Amino acid sequence: MSIKTFPLKLKENVPNFLNSLRKNDNIYSYFPVKKGITKYGQKLEVGFSTYALKILFITGDWNNLNDDDRENWKNYINSFQVEKSNYPINSFIDKNYLNFFQENKLNFFGKDIVKGLLNQTLGRNYELTKKKITNSIRAETKQCISSLYQVGSKNNKNYDEFTNLDITRFLDSFDWKKPWSAGAQFSALCVFLKTQSLDENNYFSKRDELIRFINTKVNIQTGAYFVGETPSFNETINGAMKVITGLDWIDEKIHVPKKLIDLCLLENPNNDGCDLVDIVYVLYRCSLETDYKRKDIMKYLENIYDLLLSHYFSKEGGFSYYLNKSQTNYYGVKISNGENTPDIHGTLLLTWAVAMIDKIFNLDNSSLNIIKP
Repeated sequence: MSIKTFPLKLKENVPNFLNSLRKNDNIYSYFPVKKGITKYGQKLEVGFSTYALKILFITGDWNNLNDDDRENWKNYINSFQVEKSNYPINSFIDKNYLNFFQENKLNFFGKDIVKGLLNQTLGRNYELTKKKITNSIRAETKQCISSLYQVGSKNNKNYDEFTNLDITRFLDSFDWKKPWSAGAQFSALCVFLKTQSLDENNYFSKRDELIRFINTKVNIQTGAYFVGETPSFNETINGAMKVITGLDWIDEKIHVPKKLIDLCLLENPNNDGCDLVDIVYVLYRCSLETDYKRKDIMKYLENIYDLLLSHYFSKEGGFSYYLNKSQTNYYGVKISNGENTPDIHGTLLLTWAVAMIDKIFNLDNSSLNIIKP
């Protein structure tokens, strides 16, 4: 399938796949997958709705909705914002996500005891359940806020976890030897800083603090962001992707884009949703700042394009997150049995990847829109 014609095919077929996942009792709520879905895959809501909203933006179908539908979409996403909870004020919380951990608390309690002992006795850094849930809620809050922002809206109530936050201390509490997870926290703070109500002086003060922090994590040899020995290829690229998304939100340039391009071109990523889209995103963002090795990038992306096609289901019109297998977990919750079928997350990520490749190859002739993650 041609790089030039495939985006147009996706523009037509992906909305049909998305419609097949829509729940009958709520047109703004979606299943993550049709085949092999689990009990909690059926119950979780807001995360998959944000994926759907971003897909509608990429394909341009958001612009075809009437004013009432757009307003209802925004109201539905905002309905998950909770003022009072055990988590930061005005977080976006899917109660079914918390119910999963509550119903399985004895299992997680036992695992936390073992992890805690290993952390204390062997100096490990295993994430305990409470922190995992908090980080996941922050990530889902970021997803909701960025999705609303993408379609020209905003959250109803200001989310200000970071207002009195010691940014350096907070970000240094994460393991930057594993930059994928740590970089995601940096990115989240950048999104919150850009989208939430702050006076100008406070905004620039926090922005400067974020920039000073991330300057300490730049690896000059690779252009990536980590400390210690260079992590695995995919960990390094995925971590760089998270940091670069944050830099984009606060209008800061990539530190060493040429080195990052060299790093990306060394090898192919793992053949799954995040690894594929992350390396495409890094190359896309770097190519906006430099023409360095543009022909090499285009040749490399032709190979990546073939990997993307291997995930596509032409009959259904969507992508699977894994090769021949749907996404199985969402922030620690099993949502499917991993059958050979397309899913909503794989479709979002890989349609977005095609949009970026299309932009690099066709420049001003793109048929798909590019989201701001």
